[in-house]
Amino acid sequence: ANYVYSLLTGYQAQQPAALLKKYPEAKTGEGMYYNPYFHSLNISMAPPLADGQVTYSDGTKASVDQMAKDVTAFLVWTAEP
Repeated sequence: ANYVYSLLTGYQAQQPAALLKKYPEAKTGEGMYYNPYFHSLNISMAPPLADGQVTYSDGTKASVDQMAKDVTAFLVWTAEP
């Protein structure tokens, strides 16, 4: 559950300069996205969540953090026997 949450919320606009200095081969290529929680740091899947993507009936703010928590809770629930 923690990995799924981290992956969903871990997308970043660019890699840290210190990382690129130490590992220049880790540069994010075209069509890839940087995510420090993905095993190779670069992932082909675009960020699946964006602020305001859904409307909560109780007025909860639809932030990436909140939606990632909801997705993760649902997946944990479906995995229960």
